[in-house]
Amino acid sequence: MCSATTEQLAKVQTILQHLDHAQPASDAENRRRAPRVTVRLTMNVIVLGVVNPAPVCIHSRNFSVSGIGFVSRRLFKSGERIVIQLRGKALPPKLILARITFSRYASGGHYEMGAEFLESLPDLGNTRIPSHWLLSGGSKVAKSPAKTAS
Repeated sequence: MCSATTEQLAKVQTILQHLDHAQPASDAENRRRAPRVTVRLTMNVIVLGVVNPAPVCIHSRNFSVSGIGFVSRRLFKSGERIVIQLRGKALPPKLILARITFSRYASGGHYEMGAEFLESLPDLGNTRIPSHWLLSGGSKVAKSPAKTAS
């Protein structure tokens, strides 16, 4: 899992609170298709399409049925595909394929990003990424909210 000092986590919380207060004033400015729910989780993602992918720590801002808002010290490029390892105390573990839709500098060496969900699968604990997710572009990409396999 992600390792961060108490000081680093406090800095992330300050950035998240600042971003919450800077939310778009109108629905026209909100590009998300579905309502957002504020959820604060620290989790790992794996960037697909890079040589020797390693877990990258992200801090969620919010979730909707169609995507996630988060901050990270790593800048993700629009169009990059990531695998989110979702594990929370009250949540069933999932692997979620997502595509970065926007990124911008937030503050304190952190970037704010958004990603749309493409597909999700139960995480059976071995963090094995499905082979069709590894193919360039992903052959099972959904245009609507994430498809869920049971």
